[in-house]
Parts: sequence; C-alpha cells; structure tokens
Amino acid sequence: MAKDVTRRKFICDAVAVAVIAPRLFSALRVQAAEVPNLINFQGRLTDPSGVPADDTVPMSFRIVDGLGNPVPNAWSESHPAVIVEQGFFSIDLGSNTSFPAGLFTGPPLDGSGDPERFLEVTISGETLSPNKRITSSAYSLTVESGPTGPTGGTGSTGATGPSGPSGDTGPQGPSGPTGASGTGPTGPSGPSGDTGIQGPTGPSGNTGIQGPTGPSGDTGIQGPTGPSGNTGIQGPTGPIGDTGIQGVTGSQGPVGPTGPTGPTGDSGSTI
Repeated sequence: MAKDVTRRKFICDAVAVAVIAPRLFSALRVQAAEVPNLINFQGRLTDPSGVPADDTVPMSFRIVDGLGNPVPNAWSESHPAVIVEQGFFSIDLGSNTSFPAGLFTGPPLDGSGDPERFLEVTISGETLSPNKRITSSAYSLTVESGPTGPTGGTGSTGATGPSGPSGDTGPQGPSGPTGASGTGPTGPSGPSGDTGIQGPTGPSGNTGIQGPTGPSGDTGIQGPTGPSGNTGIQGPTGPIGDTGIQGVTGSQGPVGPTGPTGPTGDSGSTI
C-alpha cells in the first residue's frame, strides 16, 4: 500500500535538474554521444517522526504513467543494499537494468503533448507516494546522434588469452553399416566313402535284478458276456456205477382185465 509522503520524506529534484526544451535539442547533437545512459536519483529518508535514517535498505524503482501503470517499453530496477547516511542516498538508475529504447518517447502524453513519465519508488517493501514526474533532463538521453567521426587507427593486437576449458565429449555417432562378409562361397561336397564292415556284436550284459511288483490296479468293469460257443462232441460214456439199494416194494396194483384166450396148442402124441 502506498504511504503518504509525510511518513517518509524524500528529495528527488536531482531527477530533473535542468529543463531542455525541444528547440534546444539541435544544440546538443554533437555532444549526444557523450551522454551516459543513466539518471542520478538522490533522496532523503526519515522515519515517521522526521529523524534521518542511517541504515542500508533495499530499494526498487519503476517508470509508470500518471495512474501508476507500466508504460510501453516498461522498465524496473532493484537495488538490494542502498546505503543511507544521515537520511541521504544517491543511486544511478539504469546501472542494473538498461533503459530500453523509446522509454522516454511517445504516449502517454500530458495536456501539452509532451511525454509523461513518473518514477515509482519502493523502500523496504513500502511504496512511497506520490510518484515523482521525470522532467526534461531524462529526455536528453533521446537526442539525435551527431555525425559519425572519422574511424580511428587500428590498435595493436592484444595478447592471446588463456585457452578455455575443453568442452564435454560429444555423443558417440551412430554405427556405420556392416560391410560385406569376407567368407567365400562354400565348395561342393566330396563323394561319400564306402560303408565299412559291421563289427561283431558285443556280449549281452547281465540281467538286472527284477524290481518289486507294483500294486495291482483296480479291477476293470466286466465286459459283456460273449456269444455261446458251439456244443462240443459228446464224450465217451462213463463206467456204470454201483447198483443202488433196492427200494421198498410198492403196493400191488389192481388186477388187470382178462386177456383174450390164446390159440389152442397142438395135441400132444399118444403113448
């Protein structure tokens, strides 16, 4: 937040120590090459009670328009350790960050059509107010250059400086293509030799010990009954067995009917 100037009084008249009207620019053309690209800024810093400061403080600067907004070709610069003695300090603006070309020309313009630029000052994080307008002295930096003088003689060649350190080894390039194989073509195969005589059969080795019988497998499912075979030839009758014990005589059956009378026999001889 910007503080009122009464909190910290500062003098910045050195920002504009002279007024150079546009009609006087031509009188300075010959001297323009000698104008340094710096603006000296001087100020006096006090505490809220008006006691001059004796300290080393950080300061930063911006060139803005009348509303505090950045201008075209914006510029800002920081000085981290500015020595303040009995309240007074002096800084060369542009010593850390060069002023860009066209910073002090063109819009925004004031009511007279002159470029309007303001210097914003921040000390120890506190932006002072109001911003100070940069007047004509700064614009002498933009006067036209005088005519180019004659080229001076070439100076003697300076001593050769020490060689710099060797750079890092570059990455290995890709492998080249593989060359053609040096092996010649394979020659034709020679004819096969005759088969040699078979050697005698060697003796049979001893039979090894029989291993234990493995466990019996499960009984398989019974297959279907095959068809009945043809009846074989009857074998010879066996010997008659012993007669068995006679059984009990059964009861006599009924008398059968009388049979027919048989024929009469021949008469016998007479004595």
